[in-house]
Amino acid sequence: MSKISLKRIISKKEVSSLLSGISNFSEDALCIKDADQKVITGNHIGDLPHSYPVELDGNIIGWVCGEENASVIAELLNYLASVELEKKSLVRRELPSV
Repeated sequence: MSKISLKRIISKKEVSSLLSGISNFSEDALCIKDADQKVITGNHIGDLPHSYPVELDGNIIGWVCGEENASVIAELLNYLASVELEKKSLVRRELPSV
């Protein structure tokens, strides 16, 4: 399986714009980290009360940290990661092996 990168998902124009729009609605601190806990994006200031995993095929590919409502962002990123995996699977099935 090809590795799905949370950083790559977040860097897509549409996703970045969506996350920016969501963060504009809330004054809560929000931080998105990779699986190694390195900050990818967000306004991380000190410890945040909740951390929600972003998972794909049983593996944690990142974390969303913030208030309780950060769980919605984690759910969105879980969905987007599964869509990326499905796209890669479809491409592999459709392209003949070399």
